[in-house]
Amino acid sequence: MKIKYYLLNVLLVMVYQISEVIAQSSDRESAQTSVVKVKTSFIKVSNGKKVKEIGTASGWCWKEPTLVVTALHAVAGADEITIHRDNNSSTKASIERVLKEADLALLSLNSDIGLRPLNLQDADPNSGMEYYVWGFPQGVFSMQGDDIRFSRSLEQSPTLNSILTGNSLKSELITQGYPLPVARIYRISSTIQPGHSGAPIMAKNGVVIGIADGGLRGGAARINWAMPAAYYVPRLISSNDQIPRSPSVQTSLYSSLTTVDLDATEQEELEKVKSEASENKVVNGTQSVSKTWTASYNDILETMDYEGQRELNELTSLFNIDMSGKSFDIYEDFNTGATFAIPGGENLQIHDGSWFNASNSDETLQYFASSYVTSGTEESILTVTGILEAIFPSNTWSPVVEEEFGWTSIDEYFHIFSGNFIDSNQNFASVDAEVDGEYLLIVFTLHNEQRLEYDDDYLKQYLHYSIGMQMSAFSEN
Repeated sequence: MKIKYYLLNVLLVMVYQISEVIAQSSDRESAQTSVVKVKTSFIKVSNGKKVKEIGTASGWCWKEPTLVVTALHAVAGADEITIHRDNNSSTKASIERVLKEADLALLSLNSDIGLRPLNLQDADPNSGMEYYVWGFPQGVFSMQGDDIRFSRSLEQSPTLNSILTGNSLKSELITQGYPLPVARIYRISSTIQPGHSGAPIMAKNGVVIGIADGGLRGGAARINWAMPAAYYVPRLISSNDQIPRSPSVQTSLYSSLTTVDLDATEQEELEKVKSEASENKVVNGTQSVSKTWTASYNDILETMDYEGQRELNELTSLFNIDMSGKSFDIYEDFNTGATFAIPGGENLQIHDGSWFNASNSDETLQYFASSYVTSGTEESILTVTGILEAIFPSNTWSPVVEEEFGWTSIDEYFHIFSGNFIDSNQNFASVDAEVDGEYLLIVFTLHNEQRLEYDDDYLKQYLHYSIGMQMSAFSEN
């Protein structure tokens, strides 16, 4: 009887594993025949000369082989829209309908390139299920699938308004008319990359549950969201919303843009896009980060929540330092969603084969950052402990203010670590680490504490690096 029961369990496990393989195969097949790259051209005048801005977003086929759904902000005001399949077939397209509330556009293709329409399915905004986003993120020239996780929300049906509160983008979106603050959303805890705008978020059975819309800047990190597909997409076909004729205020944030000459050939455009992606990417073995934007201190401060603004204002007031005119280069690890900020214009390089590193000219100020993928929260915390013990051994470094040194637990998955160390030569280390389940980000700075007391320029440099460290985080939950 025990053998019979054992064999039954083995059979059930095999059936489950086979069904998982079939589901994943269905998901990949749906993506290959239904997901497209949406290439846009915007004619602009730069320094008195006409140029083209080449944009990249994602889209997917719905209802008919010649209809594609994408994000409105990616195509609004475009002078030309071209749809590319992963098999290199392409066709021109035009905007057929728009649904402003949800920032959606329905594109009509000039010719049939063999796309297969996808089906829609509702999903719980607080679902713990695993989903995938299929699309063409920045610097990637073939279709790519990435895991997507939902953030937990206290609301049964969260809206865009809940994450726009206190952010200057809210008034811009209201003026623009899309997306509207009342729009229902899925809050996304994993990263949505530039170029993912309009990409389908799919369940394992190949149905679409959401549309990657993008997000806004919450300081240096992104706050990401998607639009519920089953709720909004059917309304597209009958919408009478007016089609916008000018580019969206979000275009530069969640569609990747490259400027080329007006008469550039398609091959020249492709080479320029590849060159920019390569120049902005720093590779460390199997890990890489990409510089996605540069912004002034004031611009970043404006998009932070009240608590973040208060902390930075207290810091600059304490040292009586004016940060206006200072900028930060923002780098993102698209695999983990980790984001870190370094002083604008500094050279990011690899240190000791393990760390992304930036420093001042005489290397007396150092900035280090690295992100990891582990098996889960517990291993992530143990990994931080092991790394810090190796870098700051107790026989050389002493913790500063021990009662404030250690972990803060936000929830079951999210933990924040902060602490400071000092050695006998007054070398001072500040450490921040964030654990988001299996994802881990460690950032630390090194400086000389005594030099801060007599060197004003060094103090300003230190503050620039220190603020960059404090801005580093995962995409907002």
